[in-house]
Amino acid sequence: MSLRNWFRHFFVATGALFYIGSMLMLLYQYIGLTQGWPGLFLRVVYDEAGDWWLDIDWSSPVLIGFFCAILLGAALHGWIRRDDRVAYREPTVRSQPGF
Repeated sequence: MSLRNWFRHFFVATGALFYIGSMLMLLYQYIGLTQGWPGLFLRVVYDEAGDWWLDIDWSSPVLIGFFCAILLGAALHGWIRRDDRVAYREPTVRSQPGF
């Protein structure tokens, strides 16, 4: 039962960490494209017509490290909460109508 709980918390934490971390990572990437910052895995590519496209370097150490950090954080969260059998549920405090 403990392994099942670990998987449950692992997947919830993976989604949450990716959701939060990807916003910060993409913000850094977009600002870094204009400022020339290090550690960018996005780059601008121009085709023959002069249109620009964003290209992703999937083998970038920053991108691989980002994914590894998310998986490591989610695994650690799952390990800490592996004995927690409380279901994810609606909060007990509800707002009053009209708010």
